[in-house]
Amino acid sequence: MYKFHPKCNYYMEELQKIFFETKDFSKINDLIISAESFIGDKISISYLPIFSCLGKFYGILINNDPKFDTPSNKKKAFYYFRTCLDLLSSNDIKNENSPEINNLKIDVYIGYANILYACDRKIAAIRYYRNVLEIDPNHTMARANLGCALLRFIAQLEVNFTLTTNSIPDYDILYLKNTAYHYLQSGINDNNTLIYKEAKDNFLLYIKNYKLQEYPLNNVHYPQIIDNNIEENKYRHWCLDKHLFLNALNDIFEKEYFFACDKIELPSILVKKREQPIVYTLFNQIKEEYIYSRYILYTSSIKNIHSHFADKYTLLIHDEYNYSIRLEELKTCFRRLYSIFDKIAFFINIYWNLGIKEQDISFKSIWFKKHTGKKSYSYKNILHSNSSALTALKWINADFQDSFSENSKPRYKKINLLRNALEHKFINIHSEFNVDIYQDENYNIYHISEDILYQYTLDLMYIVREAIIELTLAVKYEEVIKLRSKTTFNNIKNIPLKEYKDYNKL
Repeated sequence: MYKFHPKCNYYMEELQKIFFETKDFSKINDLIISAESFIGDKISISYLPIFSCLGKFYGILINNDPKFDTPSNKKKAFYYFRTCLDLLSSNDIKNENSPEINNLKIDVYIGYANILYACDRKIAAIRYYRNVLEIDPNHTMARANLGCALLRFIAQLEVNFTLTTNSIPDYDILYLKNTAYHYLQSGINDNNTLIYKEAKDNFLLYIKNYKLQEYPLNNVHYPQIIDNNIEENKYRHWCLDKHLFLNALNDIFEKEYFFACDKIELPSILVKKREQPIVYTLFNQIKEEYIYSRYILYTSSIKNIHSHFADKYTLLIHDEYNYSIRLEELKTCFRRLYSIFDKIAFFINIYWNLGIKEQDISFKSIWFKKHTGKKSYSYKNILHSNSSALTALKWINADFQDSFSENSKPRYKKINLLRNALEHKFINIHSEFNVDIYQDENYNIYHISEDILYQYTLDLMYIVREAIIELTLAVKYEEVIKLRSKTTFNNIKNIPLKEYKDYNKL
């Protein structure tokens, strides 16, 4: 069992005491500052419970007192939870399966999911609530919070109803509502004293208008996906297990086979006279590039008995590193996934008419108001529409660009480093496990093990999937705004309903 610093219990007990007895948020803030001073710049597993506690109570301040609900405090909460995640994934502790470590993982996952939710990143929050349920499927707080996150997701999905005259009920949304209802009931019916009254009151507020009989599952008949191909079945089950389909139903804990399709789409849109709805073409390409990347991640994860036929009769000089078509697929998957961010930026620049010149478009540039340099110019800021989906996209960008504490680097700095190494330099793949990316001291060559490269690629896939879904939600919200002043638009009807048939995908 790993030994934690004795001060951990002191700060945890004092913070909980203030919260449950007085709810004096100023005192909580003072004690947080005291704990931060005690820790300083020390990062080790012995302080893990303090990092978790600091993240949790920054979240409590943000959710309970408007004066503490600031981007700076959200970044601090992110920093502490992410420090916990890094420590929990370290070689010293990641394989430990004791009740104490599992309980700590649960606290970290729930707290991190809560702060993601507070930043409108409900899809990422849902993933971490699921992580809790993988440890403890009956964890009531995680189930209830998952219900809350699903309801926010559902509310944005339902916007599409205002954009169509189709009166057929959306059975996916009915299914999600039913699932969210049951998750929320877990928190309301539970007698666990660790679920405080305010949380239960919040869960009640969410479902006060819900009636279970309005969301029956027994009347919902989904067409079954029939795949006679054994390899196709394996692939679709792999995607389901990883929750990688572009399908809102694949975000919940359950994994039914009829979820195994990519159903997320853009809504009907309003365009000005003589304007072509090019965004459908752009979105088709974004979606197809994600699907292709997902497939080659799957194929690269399968180690065959024999080498690929394209690798036969290829002369390579034997060294200590690994080479194969399969590893090149893994590298290609990473590069293609990363490039989707700039394609999303290209889409956003056109759809919202930001006015950024083509050579200056990037996922980073769309959040500013001005291109700097010798040829500087101003353009529209993307957040003018006050969309929570765009806010989520901005926080995703922050993970790659911003430091969330004075001494820390961006969360995904290593992903940026890896992308640069794969695109422009050389990277050697090691046979052994757990070799994180590092640079050779003598040469401009990087090193990493296959398992770590795979994990970075899977993490990137989750982020890209989230960004694609948030993009569709942002467009849906914007179309509702347009409908309120549609005198300057002509409605282009039925364009998204003209399906590109499978038999055309040759």
